[in-house]
Amino acid sequence: MDVVVVDRIVSAEVPNEDDPFYEIVLGHMVHGPCGTMACAGRPSPCMDDDGKCKKGYPKEWAEETQEHSNGYPVYRRRNDGKSFI
Repeated sequence: MDVVVVDRIVSAEVPNEDDPFYEIVLGHMVHGPCGTMACAGRPSPCMDDDGKCKKGYPKEWAEETQEHSNGYPVYRRRNDGKSFI
């Protein structure tokens, strides 16, 4: 996998607030909320019995795209200090 090519095409980062896609990304592309009381006082459907998200969220920070040992990519997701609910 050529990570330079992947990072030019795929982004796992939320765009800046002045980007026209900012609201679309937050409204449709962000996983959550996760938690034991996230959905009207009930556990979120993505939670397992250990209280962890079955989908692996939140994902780890990565300075560049990498190939995970399971064969799936770990997309670049730089730690820019932003968080979203």
